[in-house]
Amino acid sequence: MKSKISLFNRAVFRRNLTGYFGLWTGLFVACLIYYPASIYSKMVFAARSADEGAGEQALQFWRSADFLEHIWNMNFLIIIISIAALAAAMLLFSYLFAARSSNMMHTYPVTRVSLFVTNYVTGLLFLLVPLFVSAVLGLAVAASFGAVTGEVLKSFLMWMGTAAVINLFFFSLSVCVLMFVGNIIAVPVLYFILNFLCAGMVRIAEWMVNAVCYGVESFSLHSGLLTLLTPISCLLNLNLYTGYTESRQFVYNYSQVKVLVWYTLAAAAFAGIALAAYQKKHIETAGDVITVNWLKPLFRWGTAVCTSALGALLFGTELFGGSFAAIVICAAVIGAAVFFIAQMLLERSVHVFTKKRLCECLVYTAVIGIIYVGLDADVFGLEKKVPNPGDIKEVWVSSMLELYAGDADEIAWVQDIHKQIIASKKEFEQAEKDVRKGNNNMFWYFSLEYRMKDGSRLTRTYHIPEQDVPGSVSGQIHEYAGRPDVILRRYFGIHYPDITVYSGTWNSNREDVPAIRVNEDTAQELYKAFVSDILAGRGAEQNEDAVSYGALYLNVRDEAGFVSPYDRYNFYETKEGSAEIWVSSDLKNLSAKLHELGCISDEMYEQKK
Repeated sequence: MKSKISLFNRAVFRRNLTGYFGLWTGLFVACLIYYPASIYSKMVFAARSADEGAGEQALQFWRSADFLEHIWNMNFLIIIISIAALAAAMLLFSYLFAARSSNMMHTYPVTRVSLFVTNYVTGLLFLLVPLFVSAVLGLAVAASFGAVTGEVLKSFLMWMGTAAVINLFFFSLSVCVLMFVGNIIAVPVLYFILNFLCAGMVRIAEWMVNAVCYGVESFSLHSGLLTLLTPISCLLNLNLYTGYTESRQFVYNYSQVKVLVWYTLAAAAFAGIALAAYQKKHIETAGDVITVNWLKPLFRWGTAVCTSALGALLFGTELFGGSFAAIVICAAVIGAAVFFIAQMLLERSVHVFTKKRLCECLVYTAVIGIIYVGLDADVFGLEKKVPNPGDIKEVWVSSMLELYAGDADEIAWVQDIHKQIIASKKEFEQAEKDVRKGNNNMFWYFSLEYRMKDGSRLTRTYHIPEQDVPGSVSGQIHEYAGRPDVILRRYFGIHYPDITVYSGTWNSNREDVPAIRVNEDTAQELYKAFVSDILAGRGAEQNEDAVSYGALYLNVRDEAGFVSPYDRYNFYETKEGSAEIWVSSDLKNLSAKLHELGCISDEMYEQKK
């Protein structure tokens, strides 16, 4: 006779509390160390390091700030929660891993719904109670030091809600995985794969494209949705409390609350799917890697596709020179091998080479081959893709030419070079093969990054052969790199000439000569001398017969934000920059000015190489 309790069984609950006390006591001890003990040490440290002259009010603020930064620094906590949630789910539903224990549990007068709900609630209590109790004790410790204010209490409650959602999500995901997987080893493997599945699939697709498509370094699929579908990574970067301002006001990022809403809905969905799967779960599937038949083809194909892409990248590209035939053969062979290895895991047997599976493997191999052939033939248009000029915000070019292109004319020049490279694909690829065979021709690395007005990016990377032919791609790039305005932007930032030189330092090549500080007036004189040299065509290329004098550092202020073409990820974070100029006898005006100022001695200045 089944129990009349439909949703919760006290006997099962008591068994869980006594049988798995090691889990919740271990979590409680870890949380006690992480919160009350560490918060106490932070409060003591704040008292020692605070400015005594600022008074008690300032000390209270720094203690409050330290407390909030500590509780919101969730990197370590999220890792612990993700592992603890998995451990709780595997322990509470451990009877599903063996047919004997599963049969025995389901003969008791308890419905599956009651078993599921009781174990689910128990797991959440295992995770939440130790965390919240220790956190409240940590709050009490902070209060004893005067660190708790109304603002701090509000932030603390926000943090508790965030921690509750994180626990709920990871535990629901763990339980859901466990309902479709019956092997105790496969559960943690698939659990962590799911946490990084979307980002991993995109990365593997990028590797496949990189190995086959000419110049395609990556394609931008790194959207907000992709981040949301990579839970551990997303939650590690989640922080509603962002710090405080100079006026001692705490700052919050309430826009991230929507992330918590999505993960709460996802947790509810996982819990619902897990309950539905548990009600229909066949007891005899205990111990199977995958317990649901319709998921088994996904497992076979998924593991084969991922490992074949990695294998093609490793063996086909690195060991066999990157030829298309080598990549396809490696992908096909490795994929077929992994396909049957996955089937052996599913059936727990080596007798898997049936006619049905052989046919399926042939279909899989044909599909993968078609995809690679399609990529090589550029059916998807990735190789030939050049953005519409009206959609481009800016272009960054690196290696052969360090350039920021922000105006229409310069963007048009970059796109023209890009189109010439695409049109020269066969010629450049053949030249690269010749180099690998022993030809001594030089290759240049050439990278383009288009930044679009909608926030997306398109990146391409090519190997350009050095050619002495007039009008060649490499010749055009070198010619453009030698333009005075391009050279000066490399030295003084992308906003040149809208910059101010305010000081500098001269370092002679002679070790016995100390560095000389240069004031603003002198620095501007040296700056003008250097600009005149560049405008006269001097200094674009290094002359082997030139005499080297030393290095001149000119400090630059750029009100629009100093960004060097060499550092495309600076994001205008500072208005200060520095131009490093290696001074030689080629720079006649600059070296003469330094000699006039006494920075270069008569002996060095008159030296001939």
